[in-house]
Amino acid sequence: MSDRSDGRFTGSLGFSYADDAHLRMVVINDRILRQGGQADPGVVLERIAGDGVVLNYRDYRFRPR
Repeated sequence: MSDRSDGRFTGSLGFSYADDAHLRMVVINDRILRQGGQADPGVVLERIAGDGVVLNYRDYRFRPR
C-alpha cells in the first residue's frame, strides 16, 4: 500500500459511511473491504468512521490521507 519511505499511503482510497455498520465499506486499490477486512498482508481495516478510516498494522493505528 505504501511505496514511500515516509510511510504515507500512496494507493487509491474511497469509503462509504452509514449509521448501520453492515452498510459501511471501503475501496482500497480497487478492492472492496468491510471493517475487519485485510487491505494488505498484515494491514487490517479496523474502523470506518464518518471522517475517514483507521487501519492497523502490527498494533500501529493510522489514518491514510
